[in-house]
Amino acid sequence: MSDTNDTIKTEMDCSSPELTEITANSVEDLNDLIPPKSRRLYDFTYRRFLKWAEQHNASHYSENVLLTYFNHLSNNENLKSSTLWSNYSMLKAELSINHNIRLGKYTKLRAFLKRKNVGYKPKKTKILSKQQVDNFLHNAPNEKYLATKVVLILGVTGGCRCDEITSLTMADIEDLGTLILIKLQDTKHYKSRSFIIMEKFYLEICRKYISIRKDINISRFLLNYHDGKCANMVMGKHKIASAPREIASFLKLPNSNEYTGHCLRRTSATLFLDNGGDISALQRHGSWHSTPVAESYIEDSTENREQTAVQILAPLDINKPSTSDNLDRVVDDTIKIEGDSDDTEKRELRITGGIKIENFGEYKLGPLIIEGKTKQVYELPGSPDLCILLNTDRITAGDGVQAHDLAGKAALSNKTNRKVFEILNAVGVKTSFVKSATDVAFVSKRCEMIPIEWVTRRLASGSFVQRHPRVPEGYRFYPPKHETFFKDDANDNPQWSTEEIIAAKFKVNGLEIGPTEVDIMTRTSILVFEVLEKVWATRNCALVDMKIEFGVDTTGEILIADVIDSDSWCLWPSGDKRLAVDKQVYRNLTTVTASDLDTVKRNFEWVVDQLDHIIPPNDHLIVILMESPSDKEYCKNIEKYCQQLGLNTELRVTSAHKGTEETIKIVRYYESLPVKVVFIAVAGRSNGLGPVISGNSPMPVINCPPLKADNVDRDVWSSLNVPSGSECSTVVYPEVAAMNAGNIVALFDYIVWSKLRVKQLDNYVGLAKADKEIRA
Repeated sequence: MSDTNDTIKTEMDCSSPELTEITANSVEDLNDLIPPKSRRLYDFTYRRFLKWAEQHNASHYSENVLLTYFNHLSNNENLKSSTLWSNYSMLKAELSINHNIRLGKYTKLRAFLKRKNVGYKPKKTKILSKQQVDNFLHNAPNEKYLATKVVLILGVTGGCRCDEITSLTMADIEDLGTLILIKLQDTKHYKSRSFIIMEKFYLEICRKYISIRKDINISRFLLNYHDGKCANMVMGKHKIASAPREIASFLKLPNSNEYTGHCLRRTSATLFLDNGGDISALQRHGSWHSTPVAESYIEDSTENREQTAVQILAPLDINKPSTSDNLDRVVDDTIKIEGDSDDTEKRELRITGGIKIENFGEYKLGPLIIEGKTKQVYELPGSPDLCILLNTDRITAGDGVQAHDLAGKAALSNKTNRKVFEILNAVGVKTSFVKSATDVAFVSKRCEMIPIEWVTRRLASGSFVQRHPRVPEGYRFYPPKHETFFKDDANDNPQWSTEEIIAAKFKVNGLEIGPTEVDIMTRTSILVFEVLEKVWATRNCALVDMKIEFGVDTTGEILIADVIDSDSWCLWPSGDKRLAVDKQVYRNLTTVTASDLDTVKRNFEWVVDQLDHIIPPNDHLIVILMESPSDKEYCKNIEKYCQQLGLNTELRVTSAHKGTEETIKIVRYYESLPVKVVFIAVAGRSNGLGPVISGNSPMPVINCPPLKADNVDRDVWSSLNVPSGSECSTVVYPEVAAMNAGNIVALFDYIVWSKLRVKQLDNYVGLAKADKEIRA
């Protein structure tokens, strides 16, 4: 990039010798800020802009200049909206690097691009249904289509991009007997990931292909295939991308040219959701960076259309929303919801829009169970253990003294609640949340609520400082401060002590709330706070305090219930109270204008957007090395416990005694990967494996010798009495080895940290319940 160098040279002429030297040394490093695979395209886009600017005598790249340029691209070069945004993204990077111009501050330019989105519908590839996938795999002759079948299996099972399939090597394919492990090293976001193929028929197809190509000395996995034989030539990206079109042609599907290489990844996403997967798991499956991107890959398949047909809000009677004199807001209209055909009772829902419906989503609503200030709870006919929680567009403060309608709040609350509960469920916390039902409602286990709010605080703020004026705002509690409040709006939700809750002897769904139950809920509420505190820390946001509620389901189980949304916590981005984005902003208002409500809504939208961008980390690997194949079952046991904690694992066989060089070579391979590696060494008798690895690698090493009762005193000694410079630790149980590895990964992975924390709580709860039972 000569322009980059020219820019830097100009700056260097005005710099001190020391700065000049530093800047000169960093010229080549600037190129590293551009994605390597797209560098040529970025360079072309940048040079095209420079050429246009030169032709129009534009020496400064102001917002008006950029607006004129993008208007030129849109009108004169007829670029589509998606291409305009792509050009914007590339120019944003180039102008920032070469001219220190922040395109993100050009708000009018972004508004212009957003207007270009109106009416634009991006053309998406068609997808294959599950029946069409199975039809091709079973009926297409292997003589001609075997390699195409393998491409289809890889693409659909792993949600792979064509680039990822193209770059697969034989070393990335590991046949483990009951399954085949596929490791993707060269991914779009430069993070390796893996997936497995385990369906029996799929395994047969892949193994048949492997048996045909295994003797060809080419590292790439996919080779050109003709007449039942693999050619001595790799299968290129364009050939792989044409596989869906080839499949569609064989199946005689209309418009087969519309089945592009992207078809495989979109088919994978759609089938995943059709089969009951949730959007959070889909994100991890396809390594998508955000929920909206993942959702864009989902096709309106036949199954989805059938489900939508059930969910369609029946006869619509849409009234024009009214507007108050001094507040530009939508006023709640009434929704009439019919019950079952033999139920003539009609109910009213406070929700924006004035829509008359009989069904809600795919569910018929039963009688109203209870209505709060901002939500309603309905029975689900035919499912006595479940209910529907419906959020409304109502926002309140001061126990309902301050209340307004905020259009869109119901959907924002539902999205926030769904994401939070999906995180809690994923790490093993027991909650009532089942699934989203519609944009504004979700299905929950039916609980009888315990009338206590459980509040956990990390920093002193809000009502705590008002009640304790001598405690400065921002004072940090460690461990977190825990408080409980009795839900009694008439008396301003008074604070209750633990003793008062126990003395009340609440009986909820047949369960009496005593000391054991209160202790469990106290510990659980602190755990939930700590888990979400770790989650928000990944977005550089401080979780100041939060409240949750518990209910008891029909089986007598205590669950986190109700709703967790922006009404439930206090959030300070970058730890700065001035940037607060929670409902406290609304509580602090003395007068409320339309502009104020707009600010509150933008804050809630920001929270949803941040939650959408929280991607569980997946940049670690636990390598379990066994000295002998006879230790395989022992190592499988370690692997099982690792996977329960969400740890990525690989098994290897190597002997430090019999193949020292190979052992070191294996270690060097894992050290070269862009992931955080922990080694677990499994070796009995004279354990040289762990000490050799720890003496030659800075990575953590855990010895876990496969001891037996008759040799424990002798065999464990070689793992304990290690030479200086070998800093490996030693444990003697597979589960402990996995937890030790988990402790290391938990330092940088909130999911693993949370699962370990939940495991500790579960251990306590089990003991507490057993003690209560034995004392009964």
